[in-house]
Amino acid sequence: TSSDNEGGFWEYPALWYKKSMAGAGVTVDIFYIDTMLWTGSAEAMTRLGTKYSKSQTEQEEWLEAELKASVADWKVVIGHHVMYSDSTHHSGAFLDMRKVLAMIDTYGVALFFNGHNHNQEVVVDDAGHWYITSGNGCKSTSTQYCSPYS
Repeated sequence: TSSDNEGGFWEYPALWYKKSMAGAGVTVDIFYIDTMLWTGSAEAMTRLGTKYSKSQTEQEEWLEAELKASVADWKVVIGHHVMYSDSTHHSGAFLDMRKVLAMIDTYGVALFFNGHNHNQEVVVDDAGHWYITSGNGCKSTSTQYCSPYS
């Protein structure tokens, strides 16, 4: 834990990692990814310097191998950036995380949780994968273009 983590509230053992849980006869694998690497973030490039490209490749290879090997009943991926959104606070993730989207589909990931947008949203794609945004920082956003919940 970093000395900047006053109180020790946040636990990040690595830039990407997996936690497995089991209970009531159900298993869950949760894959935490650093979406700053997937989106080509200038901040990530600055902080990692020459390690950026290697880290990006390592994370991609790690995620694919772990998802492929997982036999959990539920596979969940968690990252910062959104995949789908009606929000006005978009990110480059829509274009840059296509490989993550492909892995979600290929390896049967049920849920993708993210923050980034300052609202709450639930999106279900045509294949039945759920994308849940919980980025309640929270400022008001327009719902002008959103369909009513049904």
